Amino acid sequence: MAVRSLRHSLGGAFVHDDTAEINVVHVVGDVDIANSKQFEEMLMKGDAGRGLVVNLTECSYIDSTGLSVLVRAKRRLGDAFSVIAHPEGMVRRILELTQLWKVLAAATPAESVA
Repeated sequence: MAVRSLRHSLGGAFVHDDTAEINVVHVVGDVDIANSKQFEEMLMKGDAGRGLVVNLTECSYIDSTGLSVLVRAKRRLGDAFSVIAHPEGMVRRILELTQLWKVLAAATPAESVA
């Protein structure tokens, strides 16, 4: 059964889509302390059997609470977890500065299809 759920929160929106072979959570807007709990709830829907991709290409900002959520999801799912971010956006810069770009096996949209 395919589920597509949307959750609006302060500063951002999260869409969980499991209509494909893999779970995808699309993030639009900001991820910060005000909505990190809702973000984590969306990521908890992913399972290692199908994997989880977090699409941050439309995410404009992520703070340390959002980064912590990503790290916990990576620990839980291991190689079945990946992140996609805009190649020149602030989120990619934050992931690179914190050295999470490599830890989370992040990629740009072009790299993710290669």
